[in-house]
Amino acid sequence: MAIASAEIRQRALAARRAGEHPKTIAKVLGVGERSVRRWIFLSKSGQTAPKPRGHRPLALSEEEMARLDELVKQRPDMTLEELKAALFRDIHISTVHRALRRLGYRCKKNTASRRAGQS
Repeated sequence: MAIASAEIRQRALAARRAGEHPKTIAKVLGVGERSVRRWIFLSKSGQTAPKPRGHRPLALSEEEMARLDELVKQRPDMTLEELKAALFRDIHISTVHRALRRLGYRCKKNTASRRAGQS
């Protein structure tokens, strides 16, 4: 479900100040009654706008992502551990894996006839 905008919240609070019941407000605005009650409670502390949403920033910067891309192009057979060491960062190996996925690289197994050690 989408987050209600600040305008919807303001309309709900104005209706409550006018004496409307939270259940009626919720029905008219098309939101949950619990949400209206929460907005009323939060408005007492001055918070009427929705909290900011978003994800944590990426662990690797744009420059590091470009460097990782170059490393893979130069030596496509590098392991995740080798790539991690080449980036000179203290990051987890899964971070390198996710960065490679973001760059469009996928793990591709060799066919049986091309595996290392077989001739």
